[in-house]
Amino acid sequence: MPVSAKDPVAALKDAFKLSLYEAKAYLALLQGASDPKSVARLGRVPLPRVYDTLRSLEAKGFVVRSGEAHVPVKPEIALEGRIQQFESEHQTGKALRIKAKDQLLQSLRMQPRENHEREIAMLGGINNIANKFSEVLARSKTVILTVKKAFEARNLFLRYLASESSKEKRRIRILMPTNLKISKEEATLLANLGVEIRIRDDILLDLMVSDTDDVMVGVPDPLSEEPYHAIAIWTKNSSFAKSLRGSLDDLWEKSKNA
Repeated sequence: MPVSAKDPVAALKDAFKLSLYEAKAYLALLQGASDPKSVARLGRVPLPRVYDTLRSLEAKGFVVRSGEAHVPVKPEIALEGRIQQFESEHQTGKALRIKAKDQLLQSLRMQPRENHEREIAMLGGINNIANKFSEVLARSKTVILTVKKAFEARNLFLRYLASESSKEKRRIRILMPTNLKISKEEATLLANLGVEIRIRDDILLDLMVSDTDDVMVGVPDPLSEEPYHAIAIWTKNSSFAKSLRGSLDDLWEKSKNA
Protein backbone atom coordinates (compact mmCIF):
# COMPACT_ATOMS: atom_id res chain seq x y z
CA MET A 1 0.00 0.00 0.00
CA PRO A 2 1.46 3.44 -0.92
CA VAL A 3 2.72 5.57 1.97
CA SER A 4 1.48 9.18 2.06
CA ALA A 5 3.78 11.91 3.36
CA LYS A 6 0.63 13.92 4.11
CA ASP A 7 -0.20 11.54 6.96
CA PRO A 8 3.00 11.10 9.00
CA VAL A 9 1.27 8.95 11.62
CA ALA A 10 0.17 6.44 8.97
CA ALA A 11 3.60 6.56 7.32
CA LEU A 12 5.38 5.87 10.62
CA LYS A 13 3.00 2.99 11.29
CA ASP A 14 3.01 1.40 7.84
CA ALA A 15 6.57 1.92 6.67
CA PHE A 16 8.47 2.00 9.95
CA LYS A 17 6.29 -0.32 12.06
CA LEU A 18 5.64 2.05 14.94
CA SER A 19 2.46 1.61 16.95
CA LEU A 20 -0.20 4.31 16.82
CA TYR A 21 0.85 5.63 20.22
CA GLU A 22 4.55 5.52 19.30
CA ALA A 23 3.93 7.51 16.13
CA LYS A 24 1.83 10.12 17.96
CA ALA A 25 4.33 10.38 20.82
CA TYR A 26 7.29 10.86 18.47
CA LEU A 27 5.45 13.61 16.58
CA ALA A 28 4.58 15.26 19.90
CA LEU A 29 8.26 15.22 20.90
CA LEU A 30 9.19 16.79 17.58
CA GLN A 31 6.62 19.51 18.31
CA GLY A 32 8.34 20.41 21.58
CA ALA A 33 6.98 18.00 24.19
CA SER A 34 9.63 16.65 26.55
CA ASP A 35 7.93 15.09 29.58
CA PRO A 36 5.25 12.38 29.73
CA LYS A 37 2.42 14.80 30.53
CA SER A 38 3.18 17.10 27.60
CA VAL A 39 3.57 14.07 25.30
CA ALA A 40 0.17 12.81 26.44
CA ARG A 41 -1.40 16.20 25.86
CA LEU A 42 0.16 17.07 22.49
CA GLY A 43 0.10 13.55 21.12
CA ARG A 44 -3.30 12.60 22.52
CA VAL A 45 -1.80 9.48 24.05
CA PRO A 46 -3.39 8.14 27.28
CA LEU A 47 -1.04 9.07 30.14
CA PRO A 48 -0.83 5.49 31.52
CA ARG A 49 0.47 4.38 28.09
CA VAL A 50 2.99 7.16 27.62
CA TYR A 51 5.74 5.67 29.81
CA ASP A 52 5.83 2.32 28.02
CA THR A 53 5.54 4.11 24.68
CA LEU A 54 8.55 6.32 25.39
CA ARG A 55 10.62 3.32 26.49
CA SER A 56 9.68 1.53 23.28
CA LEU A 57 10.59 4.56 21.17
CA GLU A 58 13.93 4.70 22.96
CA ALA A 59 14.60 1.05 22.17
CA LYS A 60 13.77 1.68 18.49
CA GLY A 61 16.13 4.66 18.27
CA PHE A 62 13.60 7.49 18.08
CA VAL A 63 14.11 8.95 21.56
CA VAL A 64 17.00 9.58 23.96
CA ARG A 65 16.75 10.62 27.59
CA SER A 66 18.54 13.70 28.89
CA GLY A 67 18.08 13.77 32.63
CA GLU A 68 14.33 13.76 33.19
CA ALA A 69 13.56 14.95 29.67
CA HIS A 70 12.89 12.86 26.57
CA VAL A 71 14.54 14.24 23.43
CA PRO A 72 13.53 13.12 19.92
CA VAL A 73 16.27 11.85 17.62
CA LYS A 74 16.45 13.83 14.39
CA PRO A 75 14.04 12.28 11.86
CA GLU A 76 16.70 11.73 9.19
CA ILE A 77 18.81 9.80 11.71
CA ALA A 78 15.96 7.91 13.40
CA LEU A 79 14.33 6.80 10.14
CA GLU A 80 17.59 5.66 8.55
CA GLY A 81 18.46 3.83 11.75
CA ARG A 82 15.10 2.07 11.67
CA ILE A 83 15.75 0.97 8.09
CA GLN A 84 19.09 -0.47 9.19
CA GLN A 85 17.34 -2.29 12.05
CA PHE A 86 14.98 -3.94 9.56
CA GLU A 87 17.93 -4.91 7.37
CA SER A 88 19.80 -6.40 10.30
CA GLU A 89 16.73 -8.32 11.48
CA HIS A 90 16.21 -9.61 7.96
CA GLN A 91 19.79 -10.85 7.70
CA THR A 92 19.64 -12.44 11.15
CA GLY A 93 16.34 -14.13 10.33
CA LYS A 94 17.73 -15.32 7.00
CA ALA A 95 20.80 -16.83 8.69
CA LEU A 96 18.60 -18.62 11.24
CA ARG A 97 16.34 -19.99 8.51
CA ILE A 98 19.32 -21.24 6.48
CA LYS A 99 20.74 -22.99 9.55
CA ALA A 100 17.34 -24.52 10.33
CA LYS A 101 16.96 -25.63 6.72
CA ASP A 102 20.33 -27.41 6.79
CA GLN A 103 19.35 -29.17 10.01
CA LEU A 104 15.92 -30.14 8.72
CA LEU A 105 17.29 -31.51 5.46
CA GLN A 106 19.22 -34.07 7.47
CA SER A 107 15.98 -35.52 8.84
CA LEU A 108 13.26 -34.68 6.32
CA ARG A 109 13.08 -36.99 3.34
CA MET A 110 10.43 -37.36 0.64
CA GLN A 111 9.66 -40.95 -0.22
CA PRO A 112 10.27 -41.89 -3.87
CA ARG A 113 7.15 -41.68 -5.98
CA GLU A 114 6.11 -43.91 -8.81
CA ASN A 115 7.32 -42.36 -12.05
CA HIS A 116 4.28 -41.50 -14.15
CA GLU A 117 4.68 -40.59 -17.78
CA ARG A 118 2.11 -37.84 -17.34
CA GLU A 119 1.75 -35.67 -14.25
CA ILE A 120 -0.22 -32.51 -13.53
CA ALA A 121 -0.67 -30.17 -10.58
CA MET A 122 -2.29 -26.83 -9.79
CA LEU A 123 0.01 -24.35 -8.05
CA GLY A 124 -1.73 -21.71 -5.96
CA GLY A 125 0.21 -18.63 -4.84
CA ILE A 126 3.39 -17.05 -6.09
CA ASN A 127 5.62 -18.94 -3.64
CA ASN A 128 4.44 -22.36 -4.88
CA ILE A 129 4.93 -21.21 -8.45
CA ALA A 130 8.40 -19.85 -7.71
CA ASN A 131 9.40 -23.07 -5.94
CA LYS A 132 8.36 -25.16 -8.93
CA PHE A 133 10.15 -22.67 -11.21
CA SER A 134 13.35 -23.23 -9.22
CA GLU A 135 12.87 -27.01 -9.24
CA VAL A 136 12.48 -27.06 -13.02
CA LEU A 137 15.50 -24.80 -13.54
CA ALA A 138 17.65 -27.05 -11.38
CA ARG A 139 17.10 -30.09 -13.61
CA SER A 140 16.98 -28.40 -17.02
CA LYS A 141 19.57 -27.44 -19.61
CA THR A 142 17.34 -25.19 -21.70
CA VAL A 143 14.25 -23.22 -20.71
CA ILE A 144 12.08 -20.83 -22.68
CA LEU A 145 9.50 -18.55 -21.08
CA THR A 146 6.85 -16.08 -22.12
CA VAL A 147 6.16 -13.42 -19.50
CA LYS A 148 3.12 -11.23 -19.02
CA LYS A 149 1.46 -10.95 -15.58
CA ALA A 150 4.46 -12.60 -13.90
CA PHE A 151 6.44 -9.51 -14.88
CA GLU A 152 5.01 -7.78 -11.80
CA ALA A 153 6.68 -10.38 -9.56
CA ARG A 154 9.98 -10.36 -11.47
CA ASN A 155 12.12 -9.53 -8.42
CA LEU A 156 11.23 -12.88 -6.87
CA PHE A 157 11.96 -14.84 -10.05
CA LEU A 158 15.19 -12.92 -10.68
CA ARG A 159 16.50 -14.19 -7.34
CA TYR A 160 15.75 -17.77 -8.37
CA LEU A 161 17.38 -17.21 -11.75
CA ALA A 162 20.50 -15.78 -10.13
CA SER A 163 20.69 -18.66 -7.66
CA GLU A 164 20.23 -21.47 -10.18
CA SER A 165 22.16 -19.91 -13.08
CA SER A 166 25.24 -19.56 -10.89
CA LYS A 167 25.34 -23.32 -10.27
CA GLU A 168 25.39 -24.66 -13.80
CA LYS A 169 25.44 -23.29 -17.31
CA ARG A 170 22.04 -23.43 -18.98
CA ARG A 171 20.27 -21.57 -21.77
CA ILE A 172 17.38 -19.43 -20.63
CA ARG A 173 15.30 -17.47 -23.13
CA ILE A 174 12.53 -15.02 -22.25
CA LEU A 175 9.87 -13.60 -24.57
CA MET A 176 8.11 -10.54 -23.20
CA PRO A 177 5.64 -7.93 -24.48
CA THR A 178 7.10 -4.84 -26.13
CA ASN A 179 5.33 -2.49 -23.69
CA LEU A 180 6.95 -3.96 -20.56
CA LYS A 181 10.20 -2.30 -19.53
CA ILE A 182 12.98 -3.58 -17.29
CA SER A 183 15.40 -1.35 -15.42
CA LYS A 184 19.04 -0.92 -16.33
CA GLU A 185 20.04 -2.89 -13.21
CA GLU A 186 17.71 -5.77 -14.14
CA ALA A 187 19.02 -5.79 -17.70
CA THR A 188 22.60 -5.94 -16.43
CA LEU A 189 21.78 -8.82 -14.08
CA LEU A 190 20.07 -10.79 -16.84
CA ALA A 191 22.96 -10.16 -19.20
CA ASN A 192 25.47 -11.32 -16.58
CA LEU A 193 23.42 -14.49 -16.13
CA GLY A 194 23.44 -15.11 -19.87
CA VAL A 195 19.64 -14.82 -20.10
CA GLU A 196 18.46 -13.97 -23.62
CA ILE A 197 15.48 -11.65 -24.06
CA ARG A 198 13.35 -10.93 -27.10
CA ILE A 199 10.18 -8.89 -27.44
CA ARG A 200 6.96 -9.08 -29.42
CA ASP A 201 3.49 -7.59 -29.25
CA ASP A 202 1.32 -10.70 -28.96
CA ILE A 203 2.40 -12.33 -25.66
CA LEU A 204 -0.87 -13.53 -24.11
CA LEU A 205 0.11 -15.47 -20.98
CA ASP A 206 2.88 -16.66 -18.68
CA LEU A 207 4.36 -19.90 -19.95
CA MET A 208 7.47 -21.96 -19.24
CA VAL A 209 8.74 -24.99 -21.16
CA SER A 210 11.90 -26.94 -20.41
CA ASP A 211 13.92 -29.60 -22.20
CA THR A 212 12.91 -31.98 -19.37
CA ASP A 213 9.28 -31.82 -20.61
CA ASP A 214 8.09 -29.58 -17.78
CA VAL A 215 5.40 -27.08 -18.73
CA MET A 216 3.99 -24.32 -16.50
CA VAL A 217 1.10 -22.14 -17.64
CA GLY A 218 -0.06 -19.10 -15.69
CA VAL A 219 -3.84 -18.80 -15.52
CA PRO A 220 -5.95 -15.84 -14.35
CA ASP A 221 -6.94 -15.77 -10.69
CA PRO A 222 -10.60 -14.64 -10.65
CA LEU A 223 -10.24 -13.41 -7.06
CA SER A 224 -7.37 -10.98 -7.51
CA GLU A 225 -5.39 -8.83 -9.91
CA GLU A 226 -2.28 -9.04 -7.71
CA PRO A 227 0.66 -11.11 -9.02
CA TYR A 228 1.16 -12.67 -5.58
CA HIS A 229 -2.27 -14.33 -5.85
CA ALA A 230 -1.33 -16.08 -9.08
CA ILE A 231 -2.32 -19.57 -10.16
CA ALA A 232 -0.37 -21.85 -12.48
CA ILE A 233 -0.81 -25.29 -13.97
CA TRP A 234 2.27 -27.52 -14.09
CA THR A 235 2.43 -30.65 -16.16
CA LYS A 236 5.10 -33.07 -17.30
CA ASN A 237 4.08 -34.49 -20.65
CA SER A 238 6.55 -35.28 -23.39
CA SER A 239 4.33 -34.76 -26.45
CA PHE A 240 2.72 -31.58 -25.07
CA ALA A 241 6.10 -30.09 -24.10
CA LYS A 242 7.64 -30.96 -27.47
CA SER A 243 4.77 -29.29 -29.33
CA LEU A 244 4.99 -26.13 -27.20
CA ARG A 245 8.78 -25.96 -27.54
CA GLY A 246 8.42 -26.08 -31.29
CA SER A 247 5.87 -23.26 -31.27
CA LEU A 248 7.93 -21.11 -28.92
CA ASP A 249 11.13 -21.71 -30.88
CA ASP A 250 9.28 -20.46 -33.97
CA LEU A 251 8.06 -17.37 -32.08
CA TRP A 252 11.57 -16.77 -30.80
CA GLU A 253 13.05 -16.72 -34.29
CA LYS A 254 10.40 -14.20 -35.40
CA SER A 255 10.83 -11.88 -32.40
CA LYS A 256 12.99 -8.78 -31.97
CA ASN A 257 16.01 -8.54 -29.73
CA ALA A 258 15.27 -6.56 -26.57
